[in-house]
Amino acid sequence: AAAREFAGRGGLERDPEAAAAKVAAEDAARKRADAAVVAARVRKFEENEAAVARAADDAAARKQAAQAAENTATLAAEAALRKRFEADQAAIRAKAAAAIEAAKQKAAAKEEAEQEEALQFLAAQEAGK
Repeated sequence: AAAREFAGRGGLERDPEAAAAKVAAEDAARKRADAAVVAARVRKFEENEAAVARAADDAAARKQAAQAAENTATLAAEAALRKRFEADQAAIRAKAAAAIEAAKQKAAAKEEAEQEEALQFLAAQEAGK
């Protein structure tokens, strides 16, 4: 606007250097504005790239955490199964030991009863003589 006013009064015709300087200044101002727009776009692009990279890192971290949780759950399940197996084995061993002990006691009682019967038989034979 100032250049038009200056030109309208015949100023540009009287001072061509001032007119050239004014055009150069306006051109430089346009170039600075264009450069600022380009810089803003570059900054926005870099921010977007950084956001995408952060999102990818976050996704990878979430995936890794989920895998670790799954591994922990698997290990816990395996430990529970191992404990249950060991408890079952201990119960089987205890039942087997009890059965063996009962069989030994039954055999001892049977042997004792047979010996008692044999003694009574011998005593009856001695008494019968």
